[in-house]
Amino acid sequence: MTNWIIKDIKFGYRYTTNKNTRKIILDYFNDYLFNLISSKGGKDDKFIIVGGLFSNTNPSIVAITDAYNSLSKLSKVIDIVLITSEKDIRLFDGESYSTLNLFKNIHNVEVILDKNFINYNNFTIDVSNYMIKIDEKDLLIPNAIQFEKDDSLSGIFVNRMDGKYTILKNNYSPKHRIININSLSDFDNIEVNNNFIHLIINNELLEVNKSLIDMNIFKIKPISIIYTDKEKDKDIENDEIFDINNNFNIIDVINNDIENDEKLKKQFERILKIYRNN
Repeated sequence: MTNWIIKDIKFGYRYTTNKNTRKIILDYFNDYLFNLISSKGGKDDKFIIVGGLFSNTNPSIVAITDAYNSLSKLSKVIDIVLITSEKDIRLFDGESYSTLNLFKNIHNVEVILDKNFINYNNFTIDVSNYMIKIDEKDLLIPNAIQFEKDDSLSGIFVNRMDGKYTILKNNYSPKHRIININSLSDFDNIEVNNNFIHLIINNELLEVNKSLIDMNIFKIKPISIIYTDKEKDKDIENDEIFDINNNFNIIDVINNDIENDEKLKKQFERILKIYRNN
């Protein structure tokens, strides 16, 4: 028997502002997680979610439907335990309700309410602190997905009956990568894949390489950029911050910078053609 433990799936997270987030959650649950448990799970295993099934305590119909369908599918291959934490409690007319009760009638799904400590085999789940107490250690329960750059890395805590345990990293879902750019060659080492890229660019590079930097930014499509003065060692909060998606049209910026350089213009036109074809 193996226990698979996660927290913070966050159905409904940014559904209205970023449709890609919903796809990330559904792909994780219905493809990665289902295939992992189907191939590696055992007959008596349990899949335990410790709080944060939804992104808030007033989930939308779409989020509830996604969660219901995903749990129903996974419950066909493993028993599921939903543990209520403060993230799942809604107050209404002075009474508290768990959003997890919506799923208590799904076959092979158990909902646990009002418990701060839950014992399983050789470990204890500390619900309030989202910790696993095992071998005199306190281990933080991994997030299912890394939604923000400040989130801890994602994975699954896996504990076997023989007492052996590990954290299986989530190498399937996108990650937030913070990358420092202190030379043009640093751009060559960036592996975007499906990740969210945050760039911290040394202002000194802009003095002679602004056009090339803009072209690299366009190719990489980071979700945020911070321009920082390394020499002055300024606080990062005081540096100029740009959101690539909202603050400027990068294509216009590049075209304006390279209008007198035919070689760069041709390079950029080829990049732009590839981008649009994709």
